[in-house]
Amino acid sequence: MVTTERRYVMADLLEFPDDDDTLCDIVGGKLIVYNVPDLAHGLAASALSGLLMDADRAGYGIALTNLHAVALDFPAKGWAAEYVTHPDHSFVRRGRESILGQRAVEGVPDLVVEVLSPSTRDEHTAGGSIRGAYERFGVPHYWLVNLEHHTVEQNTLVGEPYRSGRYGDPVLLGEKDVLTCALFPTVSMPVAALFQYTGGRRSP
Repeated sequence: MVTTERRYVMADLLEFPDDDDTLCDIVGGKLIVYNVPDLAHGLAASALSGLLMDADRAGYGIALTNLHAVALDFPAKGWAAEYVTHPDHSFVRRGRESILGQRAVEGVPDLVVEVLSPSTRDEHTAGGSIRGAYERFGVPHYWLVNLEHHTVEQNTLVGEPYRSGRYGDPVLLGEKDVLTCALFPTVSMPVAALFQYTGGRRSP
């Protein structure tokens, strides 16, 4: 992971060349460049796609991947937005489709999901810049998938959704648990299904 000092905004991302080896976020105007994750990361993200697409097909909302950026401060700053991330998955509940733009989620989604990797882990722990941005802008649901320990950490906002708050004590799910969410209560999947091809240490 590399962080640059020059200030960047969402419009700058449109000028970057397509690069299959890197991903970029903007947090507080700072550009963060990551290496593309490994196969285990991709397999877990693909499994999660199944869950969120089931929720999409069930009519609960719209499921999106990291190809669609999330511009948290777009309502206030437009293309000058300085908080633009590419979560592995995001979900916008039914009735909020107006925030879906051609190039990004133009506001705060209802759920973001990140599959942790060595280059991104620090950004998503307490005090991390991306976690702080999700709290600052009030992302209601925030999941962290840990490939090493085969767990899913579910964080729920304490505060005003889409405005600001903080994450309280997380719910930690292991492989014997079932993954679901209040956003799509009739849709679920076994946590173990996320990790069947990823290696790592099994959770209790």
